[in-house]
Amino acid sequence: MPGEKTDPAMAKRKFAADAVITRRWRGGLPRGFVVLIVAVILLLAATGGLALSLVLNQRSSDEDRLVLQGTGLSRTLADAAQRQIDVADLLLQFAAAEASDRISRGLTPSDAILSLLSDRIAMMPQVDSVHVYDARGQFWFAVGNAAMPLEIGWHPDFIRHRDGVVQQIAAAQIGGEPRVWLSRRIGGGDKPFAGILIATLKIDLRALLDPGYFPLPVAALALVHDEGRLITGWPSERAMQLAGLIDFTAGNQGYRSTAAEPLYWARLNDLPLMLMLQLEQTPEASWRRAAIGFGLLFGVVTLGAIAAVWGTWRQLRRRIAIESLLRGMMDNPPLVMALQDPQGRYLMINQYFAQQFNREQDQLIGRTAAQIFPPELAARLTQQVEETVRAGKPMTFDMRIPDLKNAMRDYMLVRFPIYDRDGTLLAVGSIATDITDRKRLEAALREQAAVREKLAENYARQREVAETANRAKSEFLAHMSHELRTPLNAIIGFADMIAGRLLGPQSPKYFEYAEDISGSAHHLLGVINDILDVSKIESGRFELELQVHDPQDLVDDSLRLMRGRAREAGLQLVNCLPVDLPQMHVDARAVKQILINLLGNAVKFTPSGGSVTVEAAITPEGGIALMVVDTGIGIAEDNLERVFEPFWQADAGIRRSEGSGLGLNICRKLIDLHGGSISVVSMPQQGTRVTVIFPPACVAVAQT
Repeated sequence: MPGEKTDPAMAKRKFAADAVITRRWRGGLPRGFVVLIVAVILLLAATGGLALSLVLNQRSSDEDRLVLQGTGLSRTLADAAQRQIDVADLLLQFAAAEASDRISRGLTPSDAILSLLSDRIAMMPQVDSVHVYDARGQFWFAVGNAAMPLEIGWHPDFIRHRDGVVQQIAAAQIGGEPRVWLSRRIGGGDKPFAGILIATLKIDLRALLDPGYFPLPVAALALVHDEGRLITGWPSERAMQLAGLIDFTAGNQGYRSTAAEPLYWARLNDLPLMLMLQLEQTPEASWRRAAIGFGLLFGVVTLGAIAAVWGTWRQLRRRIAIESLLRGMMDNPPLVMALQDPQGRYLMINQYFAQQFNREQDQLIGRTAAQIFPPELAARLTQQVEETVRAGKPMTFDMRIPDLKNAMRDYMLVRFPIYDRDGTLLAVGSIATDITDRKRLEAALREQAAVREKLAENYARQREVAETANRAKSEFLAHMSHELRTPLNAIIGFADMIAGRLLGPQSPKYFEYAEDISGSAHHLLGVINDILDVSKIESGRFELELQVHDPQDLVDDSLRLMRGRAREAGLQLVNCLPVDLPQMHVDARAVKQILINLLGNAVKFTPSGGSVTVEAAITPEGGIALMVVDTGIGIAEDNLERVFEPFWQADAGIRRSEGSGLGLNICRKLIDLHGGSISVVSMPQQGTRVTVIFPPACVAVAQT
């Protein structure tokens, strides 16, 4: 208009849109607009022809209309009943496939089927219950409240399933009310027969009628089996009458004019069921009123069609331009992109979105997440949309979604609200980026870090073990150098004095020195023998020579060898073994070495005037326990755990202990070879008790 200001931004957008339209429409009108014009012309022609036909022959038209509506209503109701049965049959098909698969893998299908049926039945009001029977026809379990027999192996339908029939439908009386009995075989193809699933359906035909869409006066409805049995109907008496007329029906759909009300029927596809509909007679309408009404309708439709075509022509140009730009922006990036209205319905999706879920774009537009995705995933997506709307700003979510191969993939999903100039929410956009590879790389890096950390820990442990072994070697060398050097110095020193006649040619001291040389040599021999015994035991070359021996003899021999040292120390050796002690199946040399080492330690650490006692007893398990008890200086509680360590010696308190420090260690290794155990109980300044337990296998009586 003159004097009206033009917005420069709007002018630029209009120019861009016109440029896109010019490029897109070059060469002719859009195909969709041509289809619209053809459709409008056909609509006008059909409307005019129908009006003319009604004016010329109103009576015939009324009858044809009634027949057409009745036929359409019967087909619509049949399709509605068909859908309810198909949905229930699909449930049974999924449940039967799940059960067959689990049974083929040796699993029980109860939990999986029960969960599936419970969830699905809650969503299907037409399903009363689902009963499961095994391969013998015995009741297995059920979901729902309808009563069914406990055994159906005799039933002809069960026998047909067992012989290979996959799906059947029949009429049944459950609780005095007619029901659809829908059954499906468990196991098929190469899988053996494992039972059947039976769903009882209650299809309310009257509930399918919607007076807003089907204003026809319906007199009776009936769903009848081909065998003539009524499955369901309304009202009951009229439905039974319709069931008796099934012999007069033929084909998939038809019409029959009776003396009373007209009869319509429509067969359910691929099912042995027929829907029968009877309408009440209606009075004939006035043809003039119909002609005027259709004339006005034709005029309104014509004007409306012209206005619609003109408005569509103007809006189509701009819409195509905007959609072309938006579609190009959405389809090119490798991202999952979508637009949803505030109610969650998808307004637009890109090609990558459709490819991810193996659907066509047209199949997803206008649907909600609950109609496309599994329930759990749909609930999360719907919650994200609601959170974004409440927040009023972009939000980021992490998602794990299965791909076409049912492999889980990670996505970073960004949702953002879209408002118009007035602040009204128009849509919620979403852009999802596949970050599976990045997640895998991060996991691999974390795993490598964990491996490196574990290797570092192993290296530190091995280093610590090596250092411990090195310290043990150093301690061993230091200890052995002292133990070997001390007697060797005495031997060499006294021998040099005797050889050099330093005290004269025949000094009595030479005999005392000779005894010192002999004692030092025997001590040195004992140290070497201890080292060799430990080496043989640890290398596995020490073999036991098991024979039957009297424990009394073993103890006496050991005490005899220690009596000289006991007399020198001013100690008393006591043998307190019971006389009825059974014989032992042991290595005599090893047992004596154990006793001598224990007696030697007792003599070494017991002050003069004390005593060393050897005791014995039968253990509760049937073995033999030998105890060496002394009245010596004892061992501190902190050192009890170390007495069996190699080369360890406690301070004797009276004199420096002699020996290699291997005695108790050798004792433990020798008793371990017999399968027994050794323990020490001691109190400082009160004495020590060492107990050596031989297992029942070492008792000669137990071997017989």
